[in-house]
Amino acid sequence: MAQERYQDKKIDVSSVTSYLKFSFQKITVDFPRANRERGVANETYRIESEFAHLLDEIARGPECLLTHNIAKANEFLDLVSKVNKQY
Repeated sequence: MAQERYQDKKIDVSSVTSYLKFSFQKITVDFPRANRERGVANETYRIESEFAHLLDEIARGPECLLTHNIAKANEFLDLVSKVNKQY
């Protein structure tokens, strides 16, 4: 019975990452194209790279840190949405 409750509370990682990707795309639609020339990356490239690392932590990280990593990704999206107002 306790195991059934645990299964009900388990977070669906694929749906969470899909939602975060959708939110990120929605926020960054007006950003300039990500570019890296001769080792110099623009801001969009750095933002996309950081977000990719956060998604990787969610997808492949330990389950005990899942809620923490999701919270970090949401905080990052909030920060990016503030940067979006500059464009």
